[in-house]
Amino acid sequence: MAMTVPFFGGFGPPARFRMRSSPVDAKSYDYRAARTHLVNPNSLGESIIHMLMFGLGAAVVAAHEAYYFVGVWTAIGLNVFIATINGYCVCTLVWSAQKLYGRVHMPTLTYPDIAEASVYLSKWPRCKKAARCFRYTIEGTLMLHLYGNCSVIVVMISRNLKQLVEGEDEITDDATEESPPLRVYILSLMLPCAIIVMITNLKNLAPFALIADLYAVGLSLLTTYYAFVTERKPLESLPGWKSIMGAFQFTGVCVFTMESASIALPIENNMMVPTKFHYVVLGSAPTVTISMMMIGFFGYWLCGHTAIAPITVHFPFGPFPTTMKVFLCLVLYVIYAVSFYVAFDIEWFYLKRNHVMANYWFWERLYRCIHVIVITFIAYSFPFVTRLMGLIGCLATSPATFIYPAIIGLLVDWEYPGLGFLKWRLIKSIFTILFGLTVTIGGSYFNFLELKSFMSGMTFSLDHTTVNQTEIATNQTLRKL
Repeated sequence: MAMTVPFFGGFGPPARFRMRSSPVDAKSYDYRAARTHLVNPNSLGESIIHMLMFGLGAAVVAAHEAYYFVGVWTAIGLNVFIATINGYCVCTLVWSAQKLYGRVHMPTLTYPDIAEASVYLSKWPRCKKAARCFRYTIEGTLMLHLYGNCSVIVVMISRNLKQLVEGEDEITDDATEESPPLRVYILSLMLPCAIIVMITNLKNLAPFALIADLYAVGLSLLTTYYAFVTERKPLESLPGWKSIMGAFQFTGVCVFTMESASIALPIENNMMVPTKFHYVVLGSAPTVTISMMMIGFFGYWLCGHTAIAPITVHFPFGPFPTTMKVFLCLVLYVIYAVSFYVAFDIEWFYLKRNHVMANYWFWERLYRCIHVIVITFIAYSFPFVTRLMGLIGCLATSPATFIYPAIIGLLVDWEYPGLGFLKWRLIKSIFTILFGLTVTIGGSYFNFLELKSFMSGMTFSLDHTTVNQTEIATNQTLRKL
């Protein structure tokens, strides 16, 4: 049976939600039977594949540099912890949605829908005024994360292309006699990106997203292979811990890499048995976590202090590694289109209100081109992959992954089933919100300082002997904080 591609549309403010059933009576509402639009609902296995297709994205190829920030053993511990809390928050979001389906008698809801409904239907009448604002906040956060992902992808493709053109292990962002600077490659991608974002049907991109997952698995195995066959430092020489700042940098990259809140509900809305969504998380999260740990651990062991993203720039120029370098550019190109599609779909709901329906075709494509120009300009201004990932991960991805689902879950459960024994649901939500706020505020601050310090330009070296003096000086200064 063919898989149904998750529908990411339906964004924008619907009619005001009404409480049609009490929380107790809502349990009898069969939202699965009410989804009459599903012709070929996805099985559990197909849903796991979809979660991997849209969840195992481009950021995993930067895991080794993230491990370098904090130290190898601390990174492994944080990796497992963040993966666990991320999976639980995603399940909390879906469980809240399934409780709201029966209360409002709507078989499907988007992430912003749930946010608005949870506030509007809460027991506090004054909160109703903030329902629409909460919705807009989540939509803006999701757009910032997804458009930020596009900027990161542009930089990674450019860096990979630059190395392929130069054919050298040493990478410099500045112009040389043989090759233009990195920013020229970034600008050269504007036209190809403008072409691929003209695809307005996600079904045309879904098969390529599956190929991207297979590539990520192969990349993990190849990284492990080179870590063992290449001359490297002893494992004992790798530091287990570096600094608090490094921990925030790693957390930002890790959260950015493992984000799945934006795709959870589209996948659940297309499941044959949506009550088994937690098995989708249990089936997909370990794969994403293991892939990141393999590239992070073995990539850092392979590269040491010269680690830069993407991991493919550290591979030699043999026939197969070169093929992987080229294929990475193609994979990232497709992921760029998928991320852009979801982000623009949110925004287009509001933009199209300003135009006549007969002119939608023209204005939609004009807005898409303008967005590509802005995204390319951001990548041109900040061509530092992991620093940009860390800032976006803390500033945008962390609230959408930790803070918002915890608030929604608390509002939905407040009256029924209640706060639980010793108010454990309240304690759990407060802990998650505080963790999210710590990552968002602290991580944004430290990652902004790091990104700002790198604006002066730098030279990367992959010969495992030359160390970037700017990076060392920056880390030594900020480590004192």
